Order: sequence, then structure tokens, then C-alpha cells
Amino acid sequence: MKRFLLLLLLIVIFASPAAAAWVDPVLQDRLAVADSDEYVNAFVVLRDRVDLANLKAQLAVERLSWARRHFEVVSTYQDHAATTQVALRKMLADYQARGLVKSFHPFWITNAIAVTAKPEFFDLLAKQPDVGFIYYDYELELIRPVRTSDVDVTGSRGVEPGIAITNAPALWALGIDGTGVIVSHLDTGVDGTHPALAPRWRGQHAPVAQTWYDPAGQHPNLPFDYMGHGTHTMGTMCGRDGDNQIGMAPGAEWITAAVIDVPGVDIYTQAVAAFEWSADPDGDPNTTDDVPAVSSNSWGISGFPHCDSTFWEAIDVTEAAGVAVVFAAGNEGPFGRTLRSPADRIATEFNTFSVGALLQGGEQIAGFSSRGPSRCDNVTIKPEVTAVGKDVRSSIPGGYGNDDGTSMACPHVAGAIALLRQAFPSATVDDLKSALYYTAVDLGALGEDNTYGRGRIDVLAAYNSLLDACDRDGDGHQAISCGGDDCDDLDPNTYPGAPEICDGKDNNCDGVVPDNEIDHDGDGYSACQGDCNDDNPNVHPGLWEVCDGVDTNCDGKMLPEEVDHDGDGFGPCQGDCNDNDPTIYPGAPELCDGKDNNCDGVVPYDEIDHDGDGYSICQGDCDDGNPFIHPGAVEDCTDYIDNNCNGLIDGDDPACQSADDDTSADDDTSTDDDAAGDDDSSSADDDNGNGGCGC
Repeated sequence: MKRFLLLLLLIVIFASPAAAAWVDPVLQDRLAVADSDEYVNAFVVLRDRVDLANLKAQLAVERLSWARRHFEVVSTYQDHAATTQVALRKMLADYQARGLVKSFHPFWITNAIAVTAKPEFFDLLAKQPDVGFIYYDYELELIRPVRTSDVDVTGSRGVEPGIAITNAPALWALGIDGTGVIVSHLDTGVDGTHPALAPRWRGQHAPVAQTWYDPAGQHPNLPFDYMGHGTHTMGTMCGRDGDNQIGMAPGAEWITAAVIDVPGVDIYTQAVAAFEWSADPDGDPNTTDDVPAVSSNSWGISGFPHCDSTFWEAIDVTEAAGVAVVFAAGNEGPFGRTLRSPADRIATEFNTFSVGALLQGGEQIAGFSSRGPSRCDNVTIKPEVTAVGKDVRSSIPGGYGNDDGTSMACPHVAGAIALLRQAFPSATVDDLKSALYYTAVDLGALGEDNTYGRGRIDVLAAYNSLLDACDRDGDGHQAISCGGDDCDDLDPNTYPGAPEICDGKDNNCDGVVPDNEIDHDGDGYSACQGDCNDDNPNVHPGLWEVCDGVDTNCDGKMLPEEVDHDGDGFGPCQGDCNDNDPTIYPGAPELCDGKDNNCDGVVPYDEIDHDGDGYSICQGDCDDGNPFIHPGAVEDCTDYIDNNCNGLIDGDDPACQSADDDTSADDDTSTDDDAAGDDDSSSADDDNGNGGCGC
């Protein structure tokens, strides 16, 4: 694996939000020599930026489709620019009305505004709190072919050798020829009338503005090639004229932006505008049928500044939106450290994905092909891959021609990406580039090197690697990221139609995990795994039984002392001292029953029958030391004691009153003084013998 260093964008740490913006030294020099009434072009970058790394990480976790990723990226950047640029746009409009600003154009693909203004305005602009960087609007350089040939109008020559050696025809045989895919480039334009290209210009059935970006404005209705270079590179991507097979993806449609080597247009801000257009040609993030799979680039800055960072965000957002970006390495070989910028970028293994040129036959490097290492750190290996770039026959205005250059190698790689996109429509940009990178045919010195990179691309090998990667669990279903329907391609038990098993996953990919597979209480067990109470984390299989009155270990049993036999809510192990009596349990109210109702080990004194007469104090025994005194006892009407505990003593007790009622039955006949023997007129005749009742 290549070694690379993570390079940061040039960031100036300001003392306060009001600190002046960083101003490009090249712009400063240009302003110093400009006339006061001269307008100077600049690129103004705001401080407030979207955190793309975090956004991409979130999208990766959510495993969204390509269309949804495109929407999230584009809409996020569009909304962010619209919100954060309000104040600066108003200021520019105000100064435009005063004549200090000639024009300005806001971008969303990077939070920036292209500004054309007089020198004095830039001092004011640098002091604006929302402005972070101000760059000079650099001129771009086409990577011109090392050699071009005269126009050839002869007939078919079959499949071009440089295409055949990539194994693209093997994919054509599988029905993978780029159909349904769009390719694009930032170049000199395209001859829209060329027979190898005209039938598949997307503008044949879509709005021209979505298929042809021409800031020069000289050919508004049909693509035009301002120099001839773009027709050749587009032909290698997707050209086809009968059996004259010059293109890698002959079934693909194409769109193009003419921003390189076009007079008055080939400047930095127009390239940014072209990337923004490429990332979303129709301006609607909800649609993807207008979005190309790849953007091929055969241009760069060959001199100052090395490892320039100004294009990086535009490239990264374009790729995050679903468009793979590839760059020709440059034609400044055979010496090392000769890649142009931004092809020399080394932020990751694939950024920027640069292409070197091979001779015909595909085994030897072309002498002109730029070599690594990258000038960003003078260590990281460059380029990434190679393809045939010598004596490449392709379309040119008026016919066909053979050109030499890394510009001719780069579209082979772009066309290969188009083929892979058709086969794997939901694969990420890095998926496609990594497949080509890791399956390249090693050339030159063993392993990756600064001449060949990883080696010559083999699109069939890349396809097979993605195919394997798309069914990593071998269940016969491809991952969603590859356009398949397997919602978890690391688990062979998960795919559409699979039976649900007790594993806490959506096995059948219907978007729902069955409720009995969900561990609701977080104890590590779900209902289908034997958790008999999935609302209680203290209940699940394997636990020790504890005295809680529930089946803690879910074995269907409880300890004998846990069982609440009398239904009072307490078992013996919970302190129920009589589990056959529902009135007895810890905390129960004491009842007048001679029992320890609250299980505190004590029967209250007033509940105990101390004299054994069957009654306790709480049951009304008014003398619990005398067994003859208790409720219901016979009242002795002569002992001055309340024997029956009714609160009345002797003669006051009705029991005693019934003993001196002066009836004949109650008479003492020994004292009768009448013939009938019932001298009721005398109390002395009563059986109680004392006449105390006064009857």
C-alpha cells in the first residue's frame, strides 16, 4: 500500500473573528502592478465551511443509495452557501453599483465567490469577518499532446489495442458497455457532429444546458471543440462508429464542459464552475439521471504553486456527489516529481487519482509520462495507475488521429469507471477507483513505484473484485452499495426472503427486527433467547435465583421459599412467617387473633390469652389474669366483680336482675307466709337471699 501523508489545506489561525483574510501572494503582486481602474479576477473563500469528512462518514454509516448520497451532499452544500453568503453577496452588490466591483459569481460546491474588482476593493474585502482566503484566479494549462497526427478519414480498424489490453471487450460480452451511464470531461469541448460521438450526446434528448457547458458562449446549441483535444479524449471514453471501436464505454452518453484552452475562459474559477455543473447538471439535487459517473481531466498547473490546494474541495464534493474525478499525470517526464497540480495531491490513496502513459503494447512507460513522487511531500508514490497513452487513435474534428500523451491515457481509466458504474450502480467513487487500483497489472519494478504506480488497469479484474466484494458473505445476494438487495453483506443469514432467526437482526431485509428479537431491557437477552421478562434487566437466563418472588433465571421455577402460597405478595424467603395465612406477612397490620401478623417475631401482649380462658385483652377480657372473668362468663351477683366483662357489676348487671324478679318460681317457700307460698310482697322471700334487688 502506498505511503501518504495527510496534508491540510492552508489554514491561517486568526487572533479573532475580525482578523484579516489570507491573501494569495500572487494576487498581492498582481494588485501591486495593476492600474487603479483595472479589474482583477480573484477567488474569495469564506471561513464557514461544511465538514465534508463528517458528512461522508454519516452517509457511510447509513449505507445510502447513490441517489440519496447525491441529494444529501448537494443539498447540504447548496443550503450552506445560501445561508452563509448573504452578507458578502449584499456587500458585493452594493460595491458593484458603485463601480468598484465589475461582477461576482457565488459557488456552492465550495463556499466561495468569484470576484472581479478594482485593486482598492480588495483591501476592504480582506477585512470582512466572513472572508477567510482570497486567491488569484490562475490560468489553467492544457496537458497538450506530445505528438498529434494528421486527420485520417479511413474506415474501420476494429478495437483499438489500448482498449483491448484493458480487457474492456470481456465486459462488453457480458452486456456491460456503459449503457445507462453518462461520462464527462473538463476539456476543450467536443465536436458534436462527429459520427463516433454525435448519436450519444445526451443533448439529443435532454436540455442543452445540462449537457454542454460553454462559458465562452459562442456555440450555445451544439457542442464545439475549440482546439480539437476534447474530441480525442471523449472518443477514447465512449466513441464508436460502426466497427470502428475507439471507446472504452461505447454504450455511454456524454456531456462536456469547454473550460480548458478556451480564450478568456481557461481560468481557475471556470474550472470550479465546471465541477459544480458536473456534480449536478440540472441544478436539482433530487435527480441523478443527469449526473455523470466520471469526469476526465487532462489539464493542470505545471509550475507554481506545487501541491496547490485550491481545487481540492471542489473535487472532493464532486466525488461525494457521485462523480469520480481522474487526472492525467502530465507530460513532463521522464524526470521525477513532475506531476502537475492537482494530479499530485496525496490526501488519500485515491485523491487525486492520476494516470500515467504506456507505450503501445502496454508494457513499457512512455518517456514523456510524468513521474512521482508527489511534490506535496517528495515521498508519496505517484501516479496511481497507467494506461496506453502512446499512438492512441481516436476521434478528432474531421475524422480520426493518433496522439501521444497522458491526456490519451487518462480517458481509458475514465471509460473503465463508466463500465464499472453500470455494473455496480450504487458503488461509491472510492469503491470504483480502489477496484482499478488494487487489481492493476504490476509493471516495472516489483510493487508500486513512481513510474507505473500500481500498474496497468485491468477493468475485468476490477469488475471481478467488485463482484466478490459485493457478495462477501456468499449468500448469493449483492450488497446494497453494489446495487443489490442484501442489507448486511457480512452475514450469510441476512438477505431478502431469509427466515428470521433469533439473532436481533433484520434477517429478511424487510426493514423490521421482530419485537421478540429485540433486547428491550438491555440485559443481553431477548424474548426469543429465553428472557421471560424483557422489561426487567434483573431477569434473564443464567442468573442466580434471588429472593424476589419472580423466576429470575427464567427456568420456569422458583425456589420453594420464593413461592407465595397464600397470595399476600410475600414468600417465606421474603419474611412471610406464615405463608398459609394471607393476613400474615412483613408489614401487615396486627389483628386481634393471637398471631404475629407483621412477622416481627412478637405477638402483642393484648392479643395473648394469659389466663387460658379463651379470651385476650383485645378480645374484651377485662381481667386476663383470672380464667373466670371474660366475655360470656357467668356473672356472680354477690362478688362485686364484673365477671362477664360487660362493664356492669352484680345488681347492675341484667344477669343479676333476672334473679330477683318476684315470680313464684323465684320464691323461697321456707319464708312464705301465705297459703300459696309466694309471698311476693316480701323481698325476704326471694331466692337470692338478700333482697338486694329492691323488687
